[in-house]
Amino acid sequence: MEWHIALEPEPEINNWAVWTPELRGYASAERTEPKALENNREAIEFYLQSDLIQFSSEAISREIILD
Repeated sequence: MEWHIALEPEPEINNWAVWTPELRGYASAERTEPKALENNREAIEFYLQSDLIQFSSEAISREIILD
């Protein structure tokens, strides 16, 4: 499976910022490029696991629409 990522240096804080556009709401920053890539890989693996969240039978699903 192939994913596109954005990786850019943040010289002001001496970090690398990384995110995967398909994983909305996720971003990470690490001191080194390899560590930033490793964290991003772990985030993708976590995202692909479908059985992580177990909701109770009382849970209600809703949609929010932003204008």
